[in-house]
Amino acid sequence: MKSLVCFLIATVLAISPFTLFQASADAIQGTAIIEAVPLRFSYVSSIDSKLTMNDSKAICTSTVRGIETVSKIEATQYLEKKVLWWWEEVDSWDKVVNNDYLYMSNSKNVPADGTYRVRTVATVYCDTDYEVVEKISD
Repeated sequence: MKSLVCFLIATVLAISPFTLFQASADAIQGTAIIEAVPLRFSYVSSIDSKLTMNDSKAICTSTVRGIETVSKIEATQYLEKKVLWWWEEVDSWDKVVNNDYLYMSNSKNVPADGTYRVRTVATVYCDTDYEVVEKISD
């Protein structure tokens, strides 16, 4: 009887690391599924950031749409150039509107060689409460 109990304990101990590993893998898979769900904002219905290159001119456009109760939107538009593995700011522009819709368009002459993007960061206010959102162009 004593040897049977020892055998069962040894078997449980030998199998348990695999069971724990499987449970951890299931937890990781569950997390990946949760992270794939897009984030929802409280006050922003949409945000967009686009870059159009026309010869050596970068045309940056950004739109932020808030829900009806939004009272103010402050946005900064950043034109950035890729340098090795990081992004370096080339120029930036600010705009503030006292309603629920912001549109901004700016342009800059840039060297044709290089990779560029537009990053828009907006603070959207609903009375005294606010949220900060960011959108990066393709």
